[in-house]
Amino acid sequence: MLGHVPQSILSANPNFAELHKQIITRYLTPDGRTKALEETDVNDFTEEKMTYLEHLALYNELQKLAVQGFKPPKDGRTQGALSDVLAFAETRQLLRYRPRDPDLRSSGVTLLGLTEKDLYKQVEGQLGTVKNSKDIIIKAIEERLIKRCEDIAKLHYSGQEINPKLRLAKASQLDIVLKKKTSLIESTKIDQFNDYYRLGETLATYLEVTKDILETLWCLLEEFMLRHECEKNKGFNEYFSAIVNSIILKLRVLRINTLLSVYDKDTVESLKAIREKLRVEEISKQIKLREVEELLGKYETFGSEFEEIIKEYIALQKDILIAEDNLRRITG
Repeated sequence: MLGHVPQSILSANPNFAELHKQIITRYLTPDGRTKALEETDVNDFTEEKMTYLEHLALYNELQKLAVQGFKPPKDGRTQGALSDVLAFAETRQLLRYRPRDPDLRSSGVTLLGLTEKDLYKQVEGQLGTVKNSKDIIIKAIEERLIKRCEDIAKLHYSGQEINPKLRLAKASQLDIVLKKKTSLIESTKIDQFNDYYRLGETLATYLEVTKDILETLWCLLEEFMLRHECEKNKGFNEYFSAIVNSIILKLRVLRINTLLSVYDKDTVESLKAIREKLRVEEISKQIKLREVEELLGKYETFGSEFEEIIKEYIALQKDILIAEDNLRRITG
């Protein structure tokens, strides 16, 4: 507890001793508990509170950028602006909460050497400095965001020399990359579903074949027992028949459960959705096929005429080549 700090420590650290004394005498009850605190009137320093919150948000953004791997700003003006914001925040915190005891709120009571009036004056003095720091902090945030966009563009377009003005536009193209990745994931999900479906079908077929084998085996055994061992082992025949029938029934139940697990409600809904998409695509392909067939028919109607035009064109080209050759011989 704070009330039991060794005297040797207090003697060796006078500043800490002063703070310890103020906490013990003004903020703690004799049994060591914290005195009740009250918040100042919400209408006090409304403009200052808004300014403080605004700059605190800007400061938090810079902190996030720093945590994400960026070095702290080297600009001295930016560092100074951040220091001003923090100093303003610390002073406001000292003013925001104070003891409820009226004796402690008198003009003679100090908090770390400052009276309440001194604290208010300090807030008013710092307010102007903090307002001037706004543009500096915003500029620093913008520079960091632009740098992040440039780094992203370099990462995904490392093989190209990119104009700095185009890096933001290039970074925006990452949305296309993400869409392709999402499409690949969806395709993988469909493939997994198809594999799951085929596995269920294969298992159901295997169980069906196994059931047929057992039924055939039972028919053979039944034929043998009815014709050759019917009277001799009648009790055993009935017992063995019941066992085989039970096995066949369990296999049928297992096959039905397998089919139910494959064709559950979600699977059926997915198959319906896929079927509708395939129907729409089939209609679209049929329309395109009819258009191609109509175009092909038009070409077929003009087929002989088109071939004659090609022949005339080839003959004309040969005449031109002969004329050019004769001209070269004359001029040569």
